[in-house]
Amino acid sequence: MKPECTCLRKDLLAFRNLDPRVKMLVALALVMLTFLKPPALYLLVSCYFVFIVLNGLLFDLLQFLRKKAWIFLVIFALDVLIVNLAHGVAVLMRILLLASSFLIVTRSTEANELVAALNSLGLPYRMAFAIGIAFGSIGLYEEQWRAIKEAQLARSSEPKALKDKLFRWISLLIPSIVLTTHRAWGLTEAAHARGLDSPERVSYTKKPMKARDWLWAFASIVFSFVLLYLNYVAA
Repeated sequence: MKPECTCLRKDLLAFRNLDPRVKMLVALALVMLTFLKPPALYLLVSCYFVFIVLNGLLFDLLQFLRKKAWIFLVIFALDVLIVNLAHGVAVLMRILLLASSFLIVTRSTEANELVAALNSLGLPYRMAFAIGIAFGSIGLYEEQWRAIKEAQLARSSEPKALKDKLFRWISLLIPSIVLTTHRAWGLTEAAHARGLDSPERVSYTKKPMKARDWLWAFASIVFSFVLLYLNYVAA
């Protein structure tokens, strides 16, 4: 039975069915537009937030930001103290965009879809397969780490002494290494069984671009040029 990664959001309506190449284009556009100055930056963040809400990714975004909230708060506080509030807000927005830009790809794309898309872009199948495996394993490793952590906490209370905390981290790390090694060995055997080591190996799936994919790609490019115009010409 094939394990299913819960990090994949299959309930997304519009963005889920797009070609992975278009999703990567949207994510790269977000990364490249992070250097915009206000007010173009504010418009970008507002549109990105609306996009996240409409595609049902608000909970995933908040969960992602919650894990790194203290880092963002420290950077924001330093910018406010050293420069000013407006600069701190702008830097915080840029960091949030950079940190969460590929969230829309990881939550809406399966590993085999990514492999087919990368292979269609000219990337050798072996490299595309390796990237796809790493991409699809992120959520599984996160689930394994959470399961091990919960099992260890169920056996004992939260340690307070430094020595006990060290032993607790070791007890978490060793099962994680064993499970990761076991999974890597299984993936290697599966890859060789599929003929990955063959020099003539090609992808068995083809994913042609559809009309909606071209529409989204065109809209992303046009929107990027509009923001660049507002940033450099209309400012």
